[in-house]
Amino acid sequence: MCRLLVLLALLCFTSARAQEVNLALPANGGIPSALSSAPNLAYAAGKACDDKPDTGWVAGTDMNPIWLRVEWRFPVEVRGFGLQGWANCPVPDAALPGPARLECLRDGQWQTLTSVQVSAAPTGA
Repeated sequence: MCRLLVLLALLCFTSARAQEVNLALPANGGIPSALSSAPNLAYAAGKACDDKPDTGWVAGTDMNPIWLRVEWRFPVEVRGFGLQGWANCPVPDAALPGPARLECLRDGQWQTLTSVQVSAAPTGA
């Protein structure tokens, strides 16, 4: 089984000027976690949400399904969702995930809000 790697951006527009804010960042209240990570803290879930292009999360090979979650202690409005592959990942057997879903827990049930295809490199703004 190959490992998956991602960088995560959950975007919210905070003003009339439509300024994007990455809600996944800890500075914006994002609390990342994952079912599993590669056996080294260098690739832990928080690395997917640290806003650094040279780091990322790599899923371990020991669990299936593979998921990465970001939680908040307060309600947030997500208006955009993006995942990006980690172009210079040093883990040899890491691979891009296929399509990914954004889900929310509503009334005790997970609901899919949208899906995206993960890109191999930044797409730009």
